[in-house]
This record gives sequence, structure tokens and C-alpha cells, in this order.
Amino acid sequence: MENRLVIVGLADRGPAKRADLRTGDIVLSVAGKEVRDLAGFFRRVWDQGQAGVDVPISIYRDGDTLEVKVKSSERNRFLKGPSLH
Repeated sequence: MENRLVIVGLADRGPAKRADLRTGDIVLSVAGKEVRDLAGFFRRVWDQGQAGVDVPISIYRDGDTLEVKVKSSERNRFLKGPSLH
């Protein structure tokens, strides 16, 4: 949305949902550095270190700017895998 990263969905057991991020939140920055696209977001998250670190994220929600910390995680731990017979 106009050069902004908007959350449109969350994994049910993912770290963003546990940190109370919500659909419609606009991600402003990660670790104090502005992000405007998904690639930039992931680069900033990965720059914070290995899975398990707290990642500071600034979001805009309902007219307020909020600072949240999201514990990073290995993607394979919460994404659905292929269904095997």
C-alpha cells in the first residue's frame, strides 16, 4: 500500500501472532531501520541474528505508532508442510 508494508495475514502459531501483530498493521521499521517492502523486511529481520532473538518492530495501528518485540523463529516450525498420505 503506497510503498508501505501492510500485514494481510498471520500464521496461527507464528511469532507475529504471539506478539499481537494484527492484520491491517503497517510495518514502519525493523530495529530502527525503515522498511518499505517484504524483501527489506526480511533482510532487517535476518540482520538481527539467528532464530530466537527478539526483533524490535515499529508498527502503525489505528492512528498510533507502537513498538513491539517479535521473537524470531525458524519458518519450518510453524508453517504447514506438505500433506503426506
